[in-house]
Amino acid sequence: RDLRIQQTQAEADARRLQTKAQAEKAQAEAMAAAQQVRSDMEANSRRTQAQAEADSVRTKAQAEADAIKIQAEALISNAKAEAEAISLKAKAEAERAKLLAATPLGEKLSLLEIYGDVVKKSNEGVEKVVYVDPTTTQAGNPFSLLTLQTLQKDLAQLNGGAGK
Repeated sequence: RDLRIQQTQAEADARRLQTKAQAEKAQAEAMAAAQQVRSDMEANSRRTQAQAEADSVRTKAQAEADAIKIQAEALISNAKAEAEAISLKAKAEAERAKLLAATPLGEKLSLLEIYGDVVKKSNEGVEKVVYVDPTTTQAGNPFSLLTLQTLQKDLAQLNGGAGK
């Protein structure tokens, strides 16, 4: 009978240990499943965050590219407008010069402009001014100054030469 009690007790102990082992196994499996869920959740969160950052960088790069493209188009438009304005101004100046050259006054103005340029260029770099006696302004004198009389003489020669 003691043997039977010991055997029953041993079986009870074995069942208790087996139940305890099964409970621990179930608890470990539940913890592993919970850990897997947490890992999956973190991975999804990181993936979503990385995707959002990539989208943000892509959007920013696209916006910068669009801004650069718009600036380039604006520069091209400005350059075209300036070129057209210069072209129109050149055409207007050419027409003005053509009309002005067709008149006697235009010839005189052209000659006066040439004389003015000569005087400007001859005075470039001048540091000292020397007085010249007006009696030395006769033709042929290398020190003579350009005067209205010499201008009129040149105009008369020009008109006389044109009539021949």
